[in-house]
Amino acid sequence: PSRARLGDLLHGIYRRRSLAVWTIWFCTYIIIYGLNTTMPSLLRTIYHATLEQSIAYGFYASGLGLVFTVTGIFLIDIYGRRPLFMLGQLSSSVTLLLLGWLSGPEIGLYTVMGLAMLSSAFNSILALGLSTYTAELYPTEMRALGVVVGNAWVRFASVIGPSFIGWAIPTIGLNWVYGVFGVFAIIGGLT
Repeated sequence: PSRARLGDLLHGIYRRRSLAVWTIWFCTYIIIYGLNTTMPSLLRTIYHATLEQSIAYGFYASGLGLVFTVTGIFLIDIYGRRPLFMLGQLSSSVTLLLLGWLSGPEIGLYTVMGLAMLSSAFNSILALGLSTYTAELYPTEMRALGVVVGNAWVRFASVIGPSFIGWAIPTIGLNWVYGVFGVFAIIGGLT
């Protein structure tokens, strides 16, 4: 039986595939973990949302994410993985860049909630399909390793995203946080 090694993911035709899919994994999940885990706290501390509003945000964001995920299931084989992933990431970048541009004392709570929910929902399209897409990029003997390493980028992003927000808000401001996440979405979409 053949055995795959980590280095095999970076040889020949698999180098480009691996680097691309790792970039997409990281860019998708730095946004998902960065914003989804901290948004309820941001709503409470920065936008002065009530506890009920903050909890409602989580509920509605999850529901909208589910709708986008199910929609993605039906559209992925019609339009293809790459176009759908690109649309999801680039659409997410639009909402994040709008948040970065509009975010200030005058922005309404529900505008912030709506844009953040849309960003999360657009990323939900990728979250479901990335494992399958990654598996499709490799031959049988490399498939499990390719998916495992892709998921390792998720874990890395799950640490970096919230940590970045904790550092960035007092250092460079919340507008730049949204802007940086918007740039990650653009990088992921173009990749």
